[in-house]
Amino acid sequence: MTTPAQYQHQLSQLRLEDIRVDGVTPAEARESLNQLLDLEKHAQEIERAVNLDIQVLRSHYQGRQASAVAGNSSRVIVSNKRRVGGSMRAEEIERLTAEWDSKLNPLEEIKKEIQELLAKSEVSRQKLEKQIKASG
Repeated sequence: MTTPAQYQHQLSQLRLEDIRVDGVTPAEARESLNQLLDLEKHAQEIERAVNLDIQVLRSHYQGRQASAVAGNSSRVIVSNKRRVGGSMRAEEIERLTAEWDSKLNPLEEIKKEIQELLAKSEVSRQKLEKQIKASG
């Protein structure tokens, strides 16, 4: 699984501001459009990977929470193998939820950044396509 820092690094390499949109010739507009489409493709690949990691995490934590609810978690079962009361199960579920949130939130932030990048990219793409159409 890729870490949020690694995703952030990959995302930082996709620099929309390096693609010229305004004041370009039709040939430059076509080249910029190709660069933009490539950037969008990479951003979408990163987004798919993030979504997959979120699904894996969700599955992992759902299983762990189900064990905690049932009282089967290793943290919930006491040394003499008796199941403990609801308060320890509730504490374990709360701990798992906090752990899940701490792993999910950075990935959600990456997704938000990708969606913002794709929205800005869409605006730039429309400008470039308009310039290419205007040139004939």
